[in-house]
Amino acid sequence: AGTTGESPTLTHDEQGQLFRAVREAVNVPITAGTGSNDTRAAVDLTKRAVLAGVDGL
Repeated sequence: AGTTGESPTLTHDEQGQLFRAVREAVNVPITAGTGSNDTRAAVDLTKRAVLAGVDGL
């Protein structure tokens, strides 16, 4: 779910699930896009990505 994909339509819960699913499915470094025009939203999504085990932001 990239910037031209589904990410704008996914909730933060759904994005967190996606991060976890990718982490479980592959054994390669994962970079999660967590940027936003809303600082609180970016911080929330970044925390979810870190908890999911992504390698970079």
